[in-house]
Amino acid sequence: MPEKLILRIGSGKTGTSAIQTGLARHKDLLLEHGIYYPCSTGLEKQSVEKALHGKITSGNGIYLNLFLNPSNRSVNFQESEFYSYFEEVVQKAQGNTILFSDERIHNANPERLLALDNYFRNFFDYIEIIYYVRHITDHAMSLYMQKVKRHGYYKDFSTFIKKAITPFKKNLEKFEEVFGKSNISIYLYDEQKEDIFNKFLKNIGLSISPLEKIETINRSLDRQELLLLQKINELDLPMNNISEKISDKFIYSKPKIQAENTYFVSTEELSIIKKNNQDIVDFINNSYFKGEERLKIHSDQIVVLPHNQLSHQDHKYEELVNNIVLALDSVLRPLLSKDKKLR
Repeated sequence: MPEKLILRIGSGKTGTSAIQTGLARHKDLLLEHGIYYPCSTGLEKQSVEKALHGKITSGNGIYLNLFLNPSNRSVNFQESEFYSYFEEVVQKAQGNTILFSDERIHNANPERLLALDNYFRNFFDYIEIIYYVRHITDHAMSLYMQKVKRHGYYKDFSTFIKKAITPFKKNLEKFEEVFGKSNISIYLYDEQKEDIFNKFLKNIGLSISPLEKIETINRSLDRQELLLLQKINELDLPMNNISEKISDKFIYSKPKIQAENTYFVSTEELSIIKKNNQDIVDFINNSYFKGEERLKIHSDQIVVLPHNQLSHQDHKYEELVNNIVLALDSVLRPLLSKDKKLR
């Protein structure tokens, strides 16, 4: 029976897809070194197949997610499915450490998390929770882009950050209460983002020669792409997942495009972010980084400008973007409306 379970629970936008691509590609080597990464059973197989091909994926913990988040379940899911699945995983592990990496786990319902811990204690002597944090404004900017890319969001960053409070403290406190602080290992993404997969392997105690450097899987949009996608989202065309389809086309057709090395925020935006999140920064630095100011409100990649100067940054793209969007609207909307009538 395995003695140890490792759960990498997030946070999202901290190199998750790159790590999971590396784990899927090197699962056999991991097993040779005593770590079993479940990726061949049922629902998890599809997610891991995507990771193998460098596609965006949430990880190999889909059954864990269904158990921990009842709101995500289909009407056909039964908890008995999870227990059967997990017992099969334990058998396949053959005494090796079991590793799950899935950013959805941190959304766990607290009561379900406690029930899961009680169940896990039947199998494991030790459970390690691994959690990555990121400089706050950089993380907020990345979450904002993700919302534009995958969820049809079209409003500006100023609107987004008014209610954007990083989940780091809330998630850590939730897992501390169930597993204990001593079982949580926390890492700063900004210190490890260069070659994050090999650094993750070191974090879990593997002493092996460096493996391939995993390419960026879910790259950020450049400024032109972001503005274009916002404008398209604002059209609200009658087409399902249009923002996701367009952003995937951007990302997968030109995966090596480097997004800007700097991101611009206004002094007003930074003030709001600091007001909403400074206590979270202090909590993590004091509780997990021995009082060192490692986690910050923003990195050097964030350039802070007065609002009037910030607006000027978009003017050079605006006319081109507006013309493209108007052309798309005039062509696509009649076609989509016609297709809808034919159905």
